Amino acid sequence: MSPFSPFSSPTKLITDDFKLIPSNKAAKTRPVETIPVIETSNKFVRLMELENQNELPTESPKISLPTINLKLTEDYNLTLQEICRQFPKTNNKFNRGFIRITSFSLEQRNKIIEFLNQSGKEYVVSEAPENRPVKTVIKGLPTTHNKDLIAKELQENNFKF
Repeated sequence: MSPFSPFSSPTKLITDDFKLIPSNKAAKTRPVETIPVIETSNKFVRLMELENQNELPTESPKISLPTINLKLTEDYNLTLQEICRQFPKTNNKFNRGFIRITSFSLEQRNKIIEFLNQSGKEYVVSEAPENRPVKTVIKGLPTTHNKDLIAKELQENNFKF
């Protein structure tokens, strides 16, 4: 059999002869580069601290003002001009067939609603995000599970449904 045959025994291929390779052809040793540590921040760390200390945050919560959605009519431009004259700091944007009117204070918002009522305009008032109910989805329950037990548990944890 040939010494290079795939069926030859491995003992015939192993030899004790080593050849020295010139240094210009040898692989050069490379210094080991240290990988820099990537620092990340966790924006929820403050919540963990509060949960551990059972404290409430000292800063007052930010109050978001719900928008007023004015229905588009033929004379919507005149209505917007009047609102901008009376309340110059309002922000008005077109959104899905309505004009979204955002005010900077609750008093101003109430006055805009009064103006729209007096002029007989159609509008929709949205709820503030803090006042909206929390939506929950429960997945993976068997169909034979008792729904009354789930409702009772949700009521005990102050969920409204």
